[in-house]
Amino acid sequence: MKNRRNGRKKGFTLVELLIALGIMASCLSISLGLFAAAIYENNNSFKLVLGRIITQTGLAISEQTFKASNFQTQDAGNYALATASPSQLVEVPNTVVSANSKVYGAAGSGDGFKLLARRVAGDAWLLVVTAYRQLDPSQTVTLQEVQNLSVGWNPDSNAYDPTWIYLPSGDTGHLRYGSPVLVKRLVSIDQAGASVLKYRPYTGAPALTDFANIQAGLAEALPGAWANIIETSSDGKKGRLDTALAPWYYGRVVVDAYILQEGSQLRLSPAVGTASMRTYPRK
Repeated sequence: MKNRRNGRKKGFTLVELLIALGIMASCLSISLGLFAAAIYENNNSFKLVLGRIITQTGLAISEQTFKASNFQTQDAGNYALATASPSQLVEVPNTVVSANSKVYGAAGSGDGFKLLARRVAGDAWLLVVTAYRQLDPSQTVTLQEVQNLSVGWNPDSNAYDPTWIYLPSGDTGHLRYGSPVLVKRLVSIDQAGASVLKYRPYTGAPALTDFANIQAGLAEALPGAWANIIETSSDGKKGRLDTALAPWYYGRVVVDAYILQEGSQLRLSPAVGTASMRTYPRK
């Protein structure tokens, strides 16, 4: 057809088509960016929720089994738990809570949890559960003990940093992104930093500056404390935590800690849950 007024055919010029395509491509790019962010947030939310479900399920299962355990016996893991210091967090072996009980969902799904405990006093216990999902279910998930892990001090700037952790010189371990750091026990406090090492004062209470009191207080408070690693150096010797392990102190603390690791990369940044409980009265 021809336009009766100017005799030209109806349609768009090449320039107009290119402009329209450019606008459409820009809009699609923006839309895809929004979808990608939404997909990422949805996946992240799913991981967090599932991690919490596994953790809560693990605590419920462990509490029932744990309460019925007789810790006066000197069999395998029972004896290790019964004789553990109140200032020490230990992994609960399969002789107390079975390996099958620590699997979430169908066998081979790669979902499960690790269980740790600390006898606070008498029959009072602190349970700590950390959840995980595996990329390869054939791999073995372990709680690797890291000895003399420094917390709360930046070795580069030689200054207080409550989220900074690093391995001692010569240690062969590696810090892994996404792994929780669970404090086993307090090893020592940096004497050289005693001038800045003190409790963060609570409202209405004076700061404790006596070194012995601080060391005794942290020995009771730290075991069972935890945080996730959100950043590591290329050599795996330094890292940052998502929160301070002990937000009530200033200065460097040296601890033994557990880090969740396996042969392949974990699919889920692990969730951690804690519960206080008492075992049944001993007969």
